[in-house]
Amino acid sequence: MDTALWKIIWAQKTVHISLFAALIAAVVVVFLLKNRLSKKPAVFNIIRYGILTASFFYVGLYLKAQPTTTNIGIAISSAKDGNFPLELFLMEPFIFLSFAFIIVSSIIWGRGAYCGWLCPYGAMLELLNAVIGKRVNLKVPQGVHKVLLKLKYAALAAIVGVAWYNFMLSEYLTEVEPFKTFVLKLNRQWYFVAYFFVLTILSLIVYRAFCRYLCPLGAAISVPAVLKKILPISRLKRRALCVSCKVCAKSCASAAISSTGVINYAECMHCFDCQMIYHDTHRCTELIGKKR
Repeated sequence: MDTALWKIIWAQKTVHISLFAALIAAVVVVFLLKNRLSKKPAVFNIIRYGILTASFFYVGLYLKAQPTTTNIGIAISSAKDGNFPLELFLMEPFIFLSFAFIIVSSIIWGRGAYCGWLCPYGAMLELLNAVIGKRVNLKVPQGVHKVLLKLKYAALAAIVGVAWYNFMLSEYLTEVEPFKTFVLKLNRQWYFVAYFFVLTILSLIVYRAFCRYLCPLGAAISVPAVLKKILPISRLKRRALCVSCKVCAKSCASAAISSTGVINYAECMHCFDCQMIYHDTHRCTELIGKKR
C-alpha cells in the first residue's frame, strides 16, 4: 500500500514542523502566563519581540508559511462540490498548523493571538513599527476609523462569494493581500511590488493600516469575536475604573478600546500594553488612587 504523499512531506519536514510547533507553543504559553508576564514589561518585551522576529524571518521568509484567503477560497470552492480537500491542506504542514492554531486561538482569545504574534507579514509590521513607526504613527478620526473597519469584511465577503462561483476568479481578488509578494521576497511584477510597498508604508504611517482595515484574512479570523457575549472565552483584565479612565484607550495603537473601556476582540492585536498598564502603579489611574 502506497504511503500518502502528505505523510511523506511531513516526514521530510519533521525538524521544521517541530520548530514551528514549538513557536506556536511559545505563543500559547505567553497567553496562559500573560498576567504574570505583564507585570514584568522588560521580560515580556524580550519574549514578544523574539517571537515576532522568529515569525517574520523564520516562518515568513524561510518557511514561507503565510496563510492567505486563497486557502479559504479552496475550502469554499470544494464545499460547493460536496468535499473538503483535507489531504491537500495536509501537504502544506505549516499552513495546516497555522490554520489549526487560528481556529482554536480565535475562539479562545480572539484575533490577536495569530494576527498580533504569528502572522509573518504582521510581525514584520510590528518590528518596523517598533523601530520607526511610533515616530510617525497618525491617529485616524474615530468616525473614519469605524467606516474603514468594515472594508476588510467587504473584501472577505467578495472573495468568499466569488470563490463559491469561480475559484480562479477569486484568486484575482486575493491580491488585495500583499502576502504572495511577501513570501516570494518581492520577486513579482513591478505593480505587485509597488502595491506591497504602498501598503507597508501606509501601515507605518497609520499603525497596521492594512491589517486593521483591509485584510480579508484578518476579517475571517475576527468572525468568532463578533459573538461578543460568548467569545472569546479568555478575556483581558479590566478594573472598575476602566469605564471612565481613558489611559488604556489612548495608548492602544489599534484603537481596540472604546471610550467606555470595552475591548473589541475583533480588533485587539493582543500587544498586552493595557495589561501592563493594569499592573503599573505609575500609569493605572485606579492603582494611583489607591496609593494616595
